[in-house]
Amino acid sequence: SAALVWFLLCPILCVVAPAQAESDTEDSASDTAAVTKPEPVVHLLKLRTVDTEGGMIDPGLTAYVERVVQDADSAGVDALVFDIDTFGGRVDAATVIRDAILDADLLTIAFINNRAISAGALISLACDKIVMVKGGTIGASTPVSGGGEKASDKYVSVMRAEMRGTAERTDRDAEIAEAMVDERIYIPEFSDEVGQPATLTTEQALQYGIADETAESLHALLEIYDL
Repeated sequence: SAALVWFLLCPILCVVAPAQAESDTEDSASDTAAVTKPEPVVHLLKLRTVDTEGGMIDPGLTAYVERVVQDADSAGVDALVFDIDTFGGRVDAATVIRDAILDADLLTIAFINNRAISAGALISLACDKIVMVKGGTIGASTPVSGGGEKASDKYVSVMRAEMRGTAERTDRDAEIAEAMVDERIYIPEFSDEVGQPATLTTEQALQYGIADETAESLHALLEIYDL
């Protein structure tokens, strides 16, 4: 919807971390020479659909998100951060965004700022790094029909393959990624803890290598990666 697109169009920001300086003193009589390093440039894209009209990731966003990723990559920015809070959306839309992220050369970071459910989990797994706030969640990626019922095995199979392939590309546990989609996948001990289909809390995602770090703010995230 227009409201959703506007919500996502507005927050594209250029986030710059404080510059660092190096000083070199020649002798006690000389002045201190400070050499300023180039300031890191980070682009931020908010995918926060929980409180927006429509409340989902849909095909209307894909071309825009693709362009944002490609423009950031071409501009040579240091990182692109996705600020994510979503219950998901259309699988076809998520896969286009997933492909754009995987094709980018720049550092991509998923900042799960509450939840990355369903299509949001696929987008997060495509990023080089996943950082979650405390109490966040990721998973529950079983595809559903327009009526909210579980989709046919054909679509479940497609989503399983997308999640597995994405996890393999970003060096994460592919079996856990598939378990987020299909409740028939049982991983001893793991499934008993996170449920079927799998939905992981921040602590669980860190424990099982799905998430890389935890941070309570964008500023804290930037500090983790020296941005």
